[in-house]
Amino acid sequence: QTTTNIDEDIVNNELEFYKISLDEIFGAVEEAAKIIYVPTTMKQKIREFVNNPHYSRGACVWAVVDIIFICISLALLVLETIPEMRIYFTDDREPLYLFFLILDCLVIAFFRFIHVTMLYHF
Repeated sequence: QTTTNIDEDIVNNELEFYKISLDEIFGAVEEAAKIIYVPTTMKQKIREFVNNPHYSRGACVWAVVDIIFICISLALLVLETIPEMRIYFTDDREPLYLFFLILDCLVIAFFRFIHVTMLYHF
């Protein structure tokens, strides 16, 4: 359990003893906050777009799509392991076979694209 109410005299004595200047600390924090990273090369822009959803609105959409594809991939994995559902993934005469095949191919293509993109920007 921590205390949030500390006597101001104690804090000031500690700061004085250790020769800590709050102006220097908060000034350094404010200066660091002013530094903004702006990607300049295409590699840096792709890295920010793929890895930082706050980079742009498109990057945010990309992050959401990425999560959706991860969820679809996990759902397909789970469905394939259910014995009653396995036939829809293996028998091409089943009505849902083509749907699951196309969905699986889309997921693989999406993750392959991400893989190639990451190879480029690292």
